[in-house]
Amino acid sequence: MYFYHAHAVAFGGRIGSTPLNVEQGSCALAVTGGISSANVSNFKFKDIAFKSAQSSVSGEETTRASGPDTYVTKASVVLEGLNIKDVLKADKIVGNVDSTYTARDNEAVVKVSGSIKGLSIKGKEVPIQLSDAMATRYTTYGSMRVAFQNNFSQQFMNSLTGFGIPKPVSTAPRSKDLDAAYQAYTEQAQLSDLKSAVVCSLLQDVNSLPKGANRWGPAINVPEFGNIYLGEVIVWPWMRCLTMFRVELVGPDNMAQGSLSGGCVGANGTGFPPGSSAGNW
Repeated sequence: MYFYHAHAVAFGGRIGSTPLNVEQGSCALAVTGGISSANVSNFKFKDIAFKSAQSSVSGEETTRASGPDTYVTKASVVLEGLNIKDVLKADKIVGNVDSTYTARDNEAVVKVSGSIKGLSIKGKEVPIQLSDAMATRYTTYGSMRVAFQNNFSQQFMNSLTGFGIPKPVSTAPRSKDLDAAYQAYTEQAQLSDLKSAVVCSLLQDVNSLPKGANRWGPAINVPEFGNIYLGEVIVWPWMRCLTMFRVELVGPDNMAQGSLSGGCVGANGTGFPPGSSAGNW
């Protein structure tokens, strides 16, 4: 027996200082599995728009004559024609999460993948390179945790959100999300074990940023617009989520003006009886 969980959100967030929620192309999976999907066309809210979005989730069991049962949970999003304030644009964004659980295992094996085509910032084309090397090598929280305890590769430390962000200074006020990312990375780098949530990125390389923009690891800072996080992956012992883009909007004074995200997919599940005790984490 298995309890499923999956979600897919093409676009969502908060705009301005009021708790105004904008969610489009959202679907979730019933705990009993099955299929769910959503489609949206020609979305526009103030100076934010996209042409189309499709999201889907599914959960099914594969029963074998010999060997344990297997449960597969999937979530996917395709978002096209994104335009945020005429600053951040993308032709096509794709995000996928596939979770495979074998009866009585401690964890599901979760794979994430994504792509962003036609990305531009402030009218300048910005070629990027995404890599699923970390996600492919460490398909469970447990395997990532063991690797970290055994001199986790610096290559993957560099993919953690917060890598490369300068230390905050009182003479240069900046947005709260950058300070939070800096603190999270600094704390994790000093520990001998992983925290219960790891925030990392598929982003490997960025070329030709517009004048004035900065890149600090997975974060791209665009003054008077905000901070852009691409291919962000959150890994928990029980779940893995991929957010293809997250934008923390700021004004000229670096005060928060909203938070947007898209290409958001996540999947996991729980075998019943569970395969591990809570004490293992």
